[in-house]
Amino acid sequence: MRVKYVMVAISWDDSYTVHVESIDRQHKKMMRLINDLYRISNDGGDDVQVEKALSSLSQYTKEHFEYEESFFEKYHYPFIKNHQKEHTNFLGTIAQITGELLNGQENDKKESINVMVSWLKNHIVSEDKQYVCFMLEHGVK
Repeated sequence: MRVKYVMVAISWDDSYTVHVESIDRQHKKMMRLINDLYRISNDGGDDVQVEKALSSLSQYTKEHFEYEESFFEKYHYPFIKNHQKEHTNFLGTIAQITGELLNGQENDKKESINVMVSWLKNHIVSEDKQYVCFMLEHGVK
């Protein structure tokens, strides 16, 4: 029996849970989209495939951030401005990477993916974990 190894840039583990099922599910999907981009890049995917993967990641990330921020607004999360700034910065990073690719600039895809992986890991552990108690206190599950 042959075992096929699947390359991943990021894997979910319980250290990433924010104890809000819908948000954890969205974080897992963001990880899958980053892993799709990683696989396409490593399998020799062309720029069109990479652009499509980046576009999917960007669109889903926007949706996730809007979802998360809707709770912040609804329940008056005191650190909403800082959190929104983090979100805006990450979307800017994705846009910059996509722009470089579309403009034909030499782009180290692996480095770009590493930047996204590092950002997501750090954001969940450092920023998102700060709202766990707040969300749970407001009944968000």
